[in-house]
Amino acid sequence: MRRMICFSPAAEIRYSSFDQENRLQISDDFFASAVQKGYFVKEDEPQGYYCICETNAVPKVRVYFKSDISFEDAQRHVACLSETCIRMYHPVRILCDDMHSYIHVWNANGYYTKGNGLQKKMEPWRLQLKDSVFDEEGYIIDQGAMKEIPFGWFNTMDKGCGWIAAYNLLKMCGMEQEMQVTAEEMARHILLGGIAGQELYTLWLYLKSKGLKCYVSLSFDAAALACMADSRYGILLYSHAHGAHYTAYRNLEDGQMQFYNAVYGRNNHCENAQDFLKNRELLPFSSVIYVKK
Repeated sequence: MRRMICFSPAAEIRYSSFDQENRLQISDDFFASAVQKGYFVKEDEPQGYYCICETNAVPKVRVYFKSDISFEDAQRHVACLSETCIRMYHPVRILCDDMHSYIHVWNANGYYTKGNGLQKKMEPWRLQLKDSVFDEEGYIIDQGAMKEIPFGWFNTMDKGCGWIAAYNLLKMCGMEQEMQVTAEEMARHILLGGIAGQELYTLWLYLKSKGLKCYVSLSFDAAALACMADSRYGILLYSHAHGAHYTAYRNLEDGQMQFYNAVYGRNNHCENAQDFLKNRELLPFSSVIYVKK
């Protein structure tokens, strides 16, 4: 579990060893004018520092990560930082004045070069939707609160699980793009305005067109479960009492998967894949689009 922990006497005592090894690596003005500052923490182990400043309701962020942090951990910490800024200010953009450090991490989270720094612009759909539609890293977890968002001839609440799963998977893989771009591009390739939802193979082809190296399992449970176990991330298609549903997942490597938008509004939904299907599936013909380890 990843968290952002604000500086406090208790936190600085707890993470004093990390401070001794890393505080000298950052400039004296790193935390200047901060409205919030603290540690990036994973499983109670500090992995870096963050700082949030603000001018006219536009946040500006800075980060520092320890030298051996993985790309995925750094990416997810920046996603948490971005979502924190969005919930604090609901800004039109987030700025970063760090042009050189962690550039691939920033790009993976939708930041791009602007002048002498970086920025992430807030798309209209993000500002339109409630914060509770998203988890702490900005993944969509509540399709049921997205009735006002269109998809094809319908709305996202009724027919949008496919584009939501694609958006979440691309974000997981460091290829974040706007929600509206995802939905509108995918809507061009659905039949009859999406009356039957999103077809599996058009979803797979869409992801491949984005440069994602992904595969499709055979359409029965044993094959799907085997592919999930051998994957890092993916999208599970299964049937339940109300029809077919897509959910993006992350393999946590401990026998558990983290599912996104499987149960509307449920945050940190972690469950064994076999139990997930056993508890929800109507017919034993699930499929997965997956990214190999």
